[in-house]
Amino acid sequence: FPKTGLSEARQAYQDALKKKDSPQIIRSLVLQYRYQQIIDREGILPVIREAETRLKKAPQVEKQMLHTILAEFYFDYFTSNSWKIRQRTPLSGRVPDDIEVWSSNIFTDTIRYHAMAAVEGEKQLAAASLQKYSSVITLGEDSEKLKHNLFDLLTNRSINLLKQLNLYARDFE
Repeated sequence: FPKTGLSEARQAYQDALKKKDSPQIIRSLVLQYRYQQIIDREGILPVIREAETRLKKAPQVEKQMLHTILAEFYFDYFTSNSWKIRQRTPLSGRVPDDIEVWSSNIFTDTIRYHAMAAVEGEKQLAAASLQKYSSVITLGEDSEKLKHNLFDLLTNRSINLLKQLNLYARDFE
């Protein structure tokens, strides 16, 4: 089942790119990541690279959504591989392209960067329709009544991720 799901997610990604369907682009990248995790955790690196590549071309709002998922992808990779990452000498200067050689300081800096970049462009995010992204996000019963918007959602996700990262990093100091 996971291999079929991965294949379908890859096809959905290609279709969404052709249609310039931002919510489906995001959804299919997340699905590829999840299926690839089940099949082979090391196989998630191409999905991360594809999300980084897409980020460079993405319009606003999609770009902020990609920053959010990249922060989460990197955090997941960092926590899943921390036993070997923490053995590496901290790197400084130019960040290597290959995340398999990154040290923990590069992971924490990259996660923080993406979490913060996810909430840039408050006006555009606040004006974006949550319903448009309903295939990617789960709306609560009171979302409409409370007037939540995409900026609120991404801010909340960023805050929660940064809290987790700070707790995680503190445990290993």
